Amino acid sequence: MESVEARTPKYMVYCVFVTCITSLSFGWVVGSPNVPGEITHNCPTGNARLGSKTFPDCLPMSTFLWAFSVASFCLGGLVGGLSCAFFQTKWGRKRTIMLSNVGFVVGSVLIGVSIVPGMFIAGRIICGLSCGVCSLVIPTYIGEISTIRARGAMGCYHQFFLALGIFLSTLIGMFLAHVPLWRVNYGLAGLPALIQTILMVSCVESPRWLISVNRIDDAHYALQKLRGSCSIDREFYEMVAGQLGDAAATSALKYLNIGTAFAPARHHRPSMMSGQATLVEQPPLKEKEGLEQQHPHDSNNNNNNDDDDNNDDDDEGDERRRLDSSLPPNEKTRDRDDLEDDDGDDEADDDDQKDEEMMGPGEKEHPKEQQVSTKQVFSDPVMRRMALTVVGLHVLQAFVGLNAIFFYSSMVFAAAYDDPHMTYTMATVDTAVFLVMTVVAVALMDRMGRRPLLLISLVGVTIFSVVVFLGGLLHLPALMVVGVLMYMAMFAVGMHPIPWLLTVDMCPTYASSTIGAVSVTVHWLANFVVTLFFPVVFAAIQAYTFLIFAGVGLIALVFTWVYVPETKNRSIESVVREFEKYRR
Repeated sequence: MESVEARTPKYMVYCVFVTCITSLSFGWVVGSPNVPGEITHNCPTGNARLGSKTFPDCLPMSTFLWAFSVASFCLGGLVGGLSCAFFQTKWGRKRTIMLSNVGFVVGSVLIGVSIVPGMFIAGRIICGLSCGVCSLVIPTYIGEISTIRARGAMGCYHQFFLALGIFLSTLIGMFLAHVPLWRVNYGLAGLPALIQTILMVSCVESPRWLISVNRIDDAHYALQKLRGSCSIDREFYEMVAGQLGDAAATSALKYLNIGTAFAPARHHRPSMMSGQATLVEQPPLKEKEGLEQQHPHDSNNNNNNDDDDNNDDDDEGDERRRLDSSLPPNEKTRDRDDLEDDDGDDEADDDDQKDEEMMGPGEKEHPKEQQVSTKQVFSDPVMRRMALTVVGLHVLQAFVGLNAIFFYSSMVFAAAYDDPHMTYTMATVDTAVFLVMTVVAVALMDRMGRRPLLLISLVGVTIFSVVVFLGGLLHLPALMVVGVLMYMAMFAVGMHPIPWLLTVDMCPTYASSTIGAVSVTVHWLANFVVTLFFPVVFAAIQAYTFLIFAGVGLIALVFTWVYVPETKNRSIESVVREFEKYRR
């Protein structure tokens, strides 16, 4: 079976699940302040040390300082997301994921032993650093190792484990919302990270990243291990061609003793130094040679006078030299004629020697992954369109208000119920509904597609935000509770996981880290604003707050309808080629 037709090879699923263990820590950091929040900052005994001789019973804070303490992890997320582009490009996806676990362990321990609010805030920021890194590198890694037909479902597992972490932290928090056990609830966030660090050693690096640093043999081995017994020839060719061009891809497959009869039309890898890079497919090589044979004079004129042809030759030479740096000295890539005719004539050998002589010492070393800069992304019409679509979805996701409910659902339910026990119970039910509907999203993602689920999700979020408002306005607690639960359910189906999936689905490898870093940074900044001001706004206008969320949901619905493409069952390279229409 071709790997492009495969769905869930066992080892690939194993790597996805191991990677997502860190998402449990992420979710725990998000959900842990919800239920035990009141006892953390406003317990009756204050700074007294009745529950423990070592630590104060709680950390007294004002409402605004507590809101800042909760929201402070978003500041860490902003820095972590911004720096992740550097780490995952330089060190690779696997090592960056393992690095992110350090912040979860250190931050959770610091929160657990806090004796002043400053220590609590510092611990939240450190945990936030890891959350920011995870929010970019985990979807990137999963998207790059997953099969085309299961990439959506696999990508949703990050959100599923995140939702599971939120649910478990809320459920366990019900039993630990006492002095001094509230500290244990925060400290548990580091446990999944420790487990994941040990297990991650058994997973392979992303094949796409290995190709980007010219480790062709390692990339082929990693992809074959991820796909099991499936034939990976076609998929591997497309991966190499999408980053290094068809000349390099064909040479790589010949070096690996793989046939190239399936090779598609020729691609050009965009120049990293050009803001006007193109991914438009070129005519197949044999067709081009046939045209030259039919019109030899035109061909000669073009070769002598057309600067574009010369540039193509230079680009192809660059591609061959990039591949040469990853191959043994006696296996250099071949010139254009030799790629079509494997006769091994002397002319090809001479060209190989010339290529080797032209290469400086630095070019013979493995070059690092070439990521376009932020300036290049926004100066190129195609990459700018990708970036603005992804960034727009992340901003709208934040301002529709999901994290406000994650952090402060107990505050919302307190407006409906006077009984604290009922408030905590409904907060737990709320996260359980979110978890169940995330499972539904996993099941539907590769059946219905990203775009339909996103539209359905936003329609539901908008409608049920209005329902919550009406429940508060008419003093109908049951209607308000149903509205909140359905709001969470509809959010989980699409608007929660899909923006993170599209960050990977829509962005080529050479721009994924840059676009991802920009979108994650904006996402965390928007979340910080929402998380910081929601308690203040809700205290002032109560249920009217959800009218704001409904308005943002309506804007997000229109934005999705106009700008978001469908990426179901499509390779990243094919989605990127579709965006070329925006260059004209």
